[in-house]
Amino acid sequence: WKRGGARFSGIMLLIFSAGVIFDAYRRFVEGSDPGGILMMAMAFIAGMVNLYCLRLLQKMENKDVNMRAATTFSFNDFISNGGIIIAGIIVMLTGTNWPDLVVGVAVAGIAAWGGIGILRDAHDEHHKAVHNHQPE
Repeated sequence: WKRGGARFSGIMLLIFSAGVIFDAYRRFVEGSDPGGILMMAMAFIAGMVNLYCLRLLQKMENKDVNMRAATTFSFNDFISNGGIIIAGIIVMLTGTNWPDLVVGVAVAGIAAWGGIGILRDAHDEHHKAVHNHQPE
């Protein structure tokens, strides 16, 4: 069931990535007014939570596929939040929304990369279990 949970996580990251790309495209076509200060404050809080989670996960030994997926999620979120803070600063300085759009696409790329990595990890775990005759 842990490999199934990791597979689900990987698929959800890919769906999230597609949604972020769609939203960035929508905001590019329709225009948007990103909230710089609010965007940075929320990203900072989320980044600190993710950093704390990463520290906890880092202390774990012999992480299974599900815990590795959780680490990927937390790391991706931490990096994405850093990008959001940088974009927020640039939005405030320039008054344009392009930094928000660029970071949106970058976040989608990070999420897709993480989702693919989680799916590969779950697939590798499945092959190990099949070849070692371990229960799914």
